[in-house]
Amino acid sequence: MTGEEAKTLSDETVGLLRTIMDLKEIEGGISKKREKEFHEMFSSQWIEEIHRWLNFLKDAKKK
Repeated sequence: MTGEEAKTLSDETVGLLRTIMDLKEIEGGISKKREKEFHEMFSSQWIEEIHRWLNFLKDAKKK
């Protein structure tokens, strides 16, 4: 392997390692935060839907 080939391989390796580290940061931080926000939003919408159905059933029972 020539010195130029070794340098190119080293540069590519460093780039891959940086990419892996960035992906780990995204997975541990931003992705987890978005997942939590989605679950919170979904849960609140689900609760609202349950309340709508309960109100519908109460109104239907009155008639």
